[in-house]
Amino acid sequence: MPGDVLSQSDIDTLFSDMAGTSEGGADETRERHRSVRPYDFRRPSKLSKDQMRTLHMIFEGFARKVVANLSEVLRSVVRTTLVSIEQSVFDDYVRGLPQRTLLNVASADPLTGTIVFEYDFGTAMLIVDRLLGGIGTGTVPNQERTVTDIEEVILQSAAGVFLRSLSEAWAHILPMQAKLQRLEYTPRFLQVAPKSEPVLILRFDLLLLEHQTSLSMCIPCSLFEPVAQQLNAQTLVSPASQQADATDSADSHPRMQRMAIPVVALLGGTSLSLGTVNDLQEGDVIRLDGLATDPLLLTVNRKPTFVVRPGVMRQRVAVQVLGTVRDGDATP
Repeated sequence: MPGDVLSQSDIDTLFSDMAGTSEGGADETRERHRSVRPYDFRRPSKLSKDQMRTLHMIFEGFARKVVANLSEVLRSVVRTTLVSIEQSVFDDYVRGLPQRTLLNVASADPLTGTIVFEYDFGTAMLIVDRLLGGIGTGTVPNQERTVTDIEEVILQSAAGVFLRSLSEAWAHILPMQAKLQRLEYTPRFLQVAPKSEPVLILRFDLLLLEHQTSLSMCIPCSLFEPVAQQLNAQTLVSPASQQADATDSADSHPRMQRMAIPVVALLGGTSLSLGTVNDLQEGDVIRLDGLATDPLLLTVNRKPTFVVRPGVMRQRVAVQVLGTVRDGDATP
């Protein structure tokens, strides 16, 4: 009211209330800022943390399937380990690829979308060498050369092994039929999705024929939409999936037992000049570098493995195993 005069205590109280209101507003502002999280619209997260954990377990299963199936085909030790799984965009995946590599472009019926998995061109040629009967230690003299028709057919067959492993890993979620569409050898021609398409990028360590390399896979996030509700831990531990895993484990041992590998007993060796070899005739005798009483070396898949003694069993030539050859041991 006019004429009313505020005392000093009233003024102090007023300023105190105003200061409290200001501090409270600042606290509320800080709280709102803490609740705000940065969001990258260029790399949106399409999958929840629970779904990502489920996919991690599924693709760990895929890695185990690759080990079993590829070992059977190549008749060699194969190791595959899932290293990372992340959400990104298709353009980032393409930018991270080398200019010369093997790109396997595939479909995953009945899901809609294109899957790409990639490993380096040198590893591809090692697989070709192995499947053509070599020992899998060949090198690629010219990375820019054109892949021959025969090599492309063999690489398509190798891609089928990876895709079969993918279908088996998803069997307890969805009956999937992964099929190869084509092979590409440079990311410049890889146009299977828009640049900003959200994708799932997986990276694996791959030990193949004593050659350490990596394998990457790119899957559109939209491909998982029809099965999004099934991407949970409960689905993976369901009785049906446990039974499927048990069946796979039971089948893997007999499948390994049926693998055929070359076993050779070496009688001995020697060195001859080319002229001597040209002059050889029927009835000539070649002296080897060992005695007739010496034990022989038995190789398994071209690797010295056993020391043996030759003999006869049931009217057939045979060998008796005397011991094993360890790394560093002198061969007989």
